[in-house]
Amino acid sequence: MTLVGRTITATILVLLALCATAPAQTTFATITGTVTDASGAIVPDAKVTVRHIATGIESAAASNAEGMYTIPQLREGGYTVQTGKPGFRDFVIHDIELVGRDYRRADVVLQVGSVETVVEVTGGATLIETETARISDTPT
Repeated sequence: MTLVGRTITATILVLLALCATAPAQTTFATITGTVTDASGAIVPDAKVTVRHIATGIESAAASNAEGMYTIPQLREGGYTVQTGKPGFRDFVIHDIELVGRDYRRADVVLQVGSVETVVEVTGGATLIETETARISDTPT
């Protein structure tokens, strides 16, 4: 093999190695949290639905055995989070604003009660991203 052939082969191998280690890039956001009852006990299998306010597109998940839920792959914009389980009042958080690569925490506290009653939170959503150590500058 000639020197040129070896150089090309080495270059291709280096490029392939770099491509294999490159991290995936995404502009999507994630909403995650824990579902508990008023006493602080975890609530498994609660249905959590997020709705993009502008488009009406919904994504859903259920809380796991530890009461945690995660809904990934959300586009930028405002969202409403609704959580419910039979025997508990529905819990709604309005106007959670997501930007690209946000990892927003929205914890839910369900109150025991009839299905017809809904608990709505309009001003208590966190404005600071506490799930990652990322610093960003979003133009206003």
